[in-house]
Amino acid sequence: MEVDMKSPEPENSKSFLGDSHLHHENPEWLIENSKGSCLDENSPLRTPEKELGLCKSTQRDASFSSGGGSSDFSLKEGTESSSLSSDSDSESFSSSVNIYSSALSTDNGLEHHKVIELGSELPIMTLQVADEENVDGKLKMRENRSYAELTEKFVKCEEELRESNLKLLLAEEEIERLNTELKKSESDAVLSEHLLVQLESLQRETRMREDDLELEKGKVIELQKQVLELEAYAVNLQEQLDIERRQAVNLQEQIVRYSNDLSHRGHEVEELKVALCDAQDNFSLQRESFQSEIFGLLQKEALLETRLKEWELHARLLEDKLRQCEAEKLEIKGLHDTQELGLQGQISQLKAELAEKGMHTETLNKNLDILKLKYDMLMAEKDGVIAKVNSLVAELSSRDLQIGQMEQHLQQLHTEHVQLISGSKHAKTLEDELKLRIKDLEKEVDRQRIVISDVAEEKREVIRQLSFTLEHYRSGYKEFQAFFKHKRHAVMAS
Repeated sequence: MEVDMKSPEPENSKSFLGDSHLHHENPEWLIENSKGSCLDENSPLRTPEKELGLCKSTQRDASFSSGGGSSDFSLKEGTESSSLSSDSDSESFSSSVNIYSSALSTDNGLEHHKVIELGSELPIMTLQVADEENVDGKLKMRENRSYAELTEKFVKCEEELRESNLKLLLAEEEIERLNTELKKSESDAVLSEHLLVQLESLQRETRMREDDLELEKGKVIELQKQVLELEAYAVNLQEQLDIERRQAVNLQEQIVRYSNDLSHRGHEVEELKVALCDAQDNFSLQRESFQSEIFGLLQKEALLETRLKEWELHARLLEDKLRQCEAEKLEIKGLHDTQELGLQGQISQLKAELAEKGMHTETLNKNLDILKLKYDMLMAEKDGVIAKVNSLVAELSSRDLQIGQMEQHLQQLHTEHVQLISGSKHAKTLEDELKLRIKDLEKEVDRQRIVISDVAEEKREVIRQLSFTLEHYRSGYKEFQAFFKHKRHAVMAS
């Protein structure tokens, strides 16, 4: 950014110094007017170059409206202007520190750290410019033959100081805009209070420095005797001022680049939010699939209930047949006594088969217990499934009772062993069907457990990524805290 260095006429210096004195008396009026005229944020075509040009033209019109004056008046006004620049620099430093303190609480990592470095370098530049202005004010003690040249240099330094102040205002507004974006992230209240305490200590130090500046104002008259020896030094300061201008341009470019980085990070945050919404949608779809599976289990339960009713009817028919058989038994007992010895072997065989069936029922009960435990584990995730599992267990227990009754019937109806054997075969087929259904249910439970484990793994992955992000921000904040302590020690040492 190039700075306009046109020199005004020497006779206009008195008016310019008078305007500087007016601004020293009313610093708040100067800040409001500079913001109103040069920092209109509603203008879409506002650029730093145009703002500086507008402010310079306004200040020159105000400062060059009258001419004439004496060297004593210029010296007095130069001293007051130097104090004005020191006060304005301290106010700028305090405002910059307050602005940066609001940005510190957002804890946003490396980008935040870079913005703080830029903000800490800007007040140092303003202090250097203020020192150069003091030197330029002292140069006005030259003899009358070089009065015009010194006046021009003084005016140039005043303009450059105003431009630097405007740049600081622009940078502060840019930092405030960045702070509004940084405030969206989570803040740590305890750390922010600690930083506020440190900032208050820095403000107290700045007040002490302001008091020191007031004391140094009394020494300005003694230092004016050394102006002739400082002419060569003023040239070096002018060169350093040019270097600082270039550094200010580089810093402003870095601020723009960091703002772009912050906007890019904002886009990344939006992408993470979209991914979170997708995960929630997937979870809702999986929940709907679980509900549909539960509905299927309900249908299966209804089918099992209907079959249970059929078995109850069949059991009643068997009981009726049993009564008939008992009546027939009384009638043909005499005939069966002769056949009883031959049928004892068959009865023992039937008992062995019944023992085998008992073993099968025990294994079936064990399998049912295992299935019940699995369903109890699934009940923690889906409350509706537990009722259905309990109903299935009740049905299986009722079937066990039916099998026991059938065994008793077989013991009593040993004469009708052929029919009982056929009935036992039919019961075996039913047991096989029940085993197949139990295996299907176990497979269904395993599949649901796998789906639930996948969902839990996805949640753990999201939590792991969030923990990594939090660790990154925490490390960035620690680096910033170390940098802030280092800067504080440097300021206290200076």
